[in-house]
Amino acid sequence: MQINQQIEAVLLLELNDDVLMERLLLRGREDDNQEVIANRLDVYREKTSPLIDFYKSKHLIRSV
Repeated sequence: MQINQQIEAVLLLELNDDVLMERLLLRGREDDNQEVIANRLDVYREKTSPLIDFYKSKHLIRSV
């Protein structure tokens, strides 16, 4: 399904990796450990960085 709606802004939530790791570990989920979370962060960077650069080039990124 395609929505014909223009993107006005892209919200980028920026958080220090150490803080993020601490918060995720405090959730207490059995499948959350440092190795799993570090892998998730690596995958996020690999898959998302090109999108961040693309939207930055369009001046649509709003960082928080």
